[in-house]
Amino acid sequence: PKPHLVTQAGIARTFQNIRLFANMTVLENVLVGRHTRTKEGLWSALLRLPGYQRAEKAGRERAMELLEFIGLQHKADHLARNLPYGEQRKLEIARALASDPGLLLLDEPTAGMNPQETRTTEELVFAIRDQGIAI
Repeated sequence: PKPHLVTQAGIARTFQNIRLFANMTVLENVLVGRHTRTKEGLWSALLRLPGYQRAEKAGRERAMELLEFIGLQHKADHLARNLPYGEQRKLEIARALASDPGLLLLDEPTAGMNPQETRTTEELVFAIRDQGIAI
């Protein structure tokens, strides 16, 4: 099926090889994931109508909540490429969570991590599960 239909069905995923937008900020990477839940149309965005502005503000607030959840809110303005490997993996998970999935598929989320990063990621996965998201 087409990726946007999978996302609409409430399924998100991460990949074994990190697929972040390296030249975008941490916050912008999460906002990309929020895009699928934005209902405003092209004209609303182009004309910056009030509905678009409200949706943009709500999307930023949700993205910052997710960054706080994964512990990267203090790096929101950093470029994704400048994050250590373990933080890049967490950012990829936050971007997947930004689409508000009911099911999150993680493809080897701890591949290449040291023991401390692995434990941190394991705790994050349990915290996601505790929010009622199937993993």
